[in-house]
Amino acid sequence: MPRVTSAVLIGVYALVSFSSAFFVYLRSLVSALLGLKASSAFFSSFNKASSDLSILYLDIPYSITFVAIEIVVIIGIMASVTWQVLIVAIPATLASKYVQGYYQAFAREIIRINGTTKAPVMNFAAETSLRVVTVRAFNMVDRFVKNYLKLVETDASLFFHSNVTMEWLIIRIETLQNLTVFTAALLLILVPMDYVSPD
Repeated sequence: MPRVTSAVLIGVYALVSFSSAFFVYLRSLVSALLGLKASSAFFSSFNKASSDLSILYLDIPYSITFVAIEIVVIIGIMASVTWQVLIVAIPATLASKYVQGYYQAFAREIIRINGTTKAPVMNFAAETSLRVVTVRAFNMVDRFVKNYLKLVETDASLFFHSNVTMEWLIIRIETLQNLTVFTAALLLILVPMDYVSPD
């Protein structure tokens, strides 16, 4: 298109880049404010809270913002060009919701079990440090080290399982997203040439 100069192209790309950075900042700010508001409302009556409750005010607001705004906008943009992508996007969204529910049930149990395996490690280390003179006097250092490593290995194995389940979820969600993008690209190739305007 000879009407479009290099200055116009650079200006458009700069505008898109700065707009994207502004909206990412706005999304992070809104997520932080909503998380802070939710945490202050939820924890106002608590005297003590465990660390896994941080998911409530850190992870959930960010996930809701990401899912509700970013994915809906992306699907909306694709559907505005080729509405047929909704044939795949809607089932893919429902399937990803099902996969996330399946993952959350398992992750909740892993976090609960991880809490029960982390406490013995801390207790054993604290008790051993208090009784270090007695342990050395009876020459039981090797036995205590083996017990400590066994407790650490049990705790680390659950951490490994937690990471594996997260990767399991990511692979399935990315597969569903790639299927939607592939369908949109395929439909753009298959539609008649004059159906989508190059402007």
